[in-house]
Amino acid sequence: MEENYKYTKDWFYGSELKGKLNLILAKTSPLNILEIGCYEGLSSVYFADNFLHHPDSTLSLVDPFLSISNNSCKVLGVRQGENFDYNISKCKNQAKIKIHKKTSDDF
Repeated sequence: MEENYKYTKDWFYGSELKGKLNLILAKTSPLNILEIGCYEGLSSVYFADNFLHHPDSTLSLVDPFLSISNNSCKVLGVRQGENFDYNISKCKNQAKIKIHKKTSDDF
């Protein structure tokens, strides 16, 4: 995991999905990636840092960043979106990221 980012959980880096993405996504081809649900942006910055090298590649992120008192972020001790905003600001290719702060239904 990159040291210049802030995460409280490391769900993505040990996942089977991460390994499969490295096998099927061409890092030099134009990619338009959609991620629904971002939490702290762990997978978001991984996509940006590793797969958005082509000038036409984009990453669209959809998350409502709700402020609900009993959601998982409060249970985990993280204010919804705080680490996400920081991490996105530090990642490579951040200019190719479009953030949609809304529900996936509204998106």
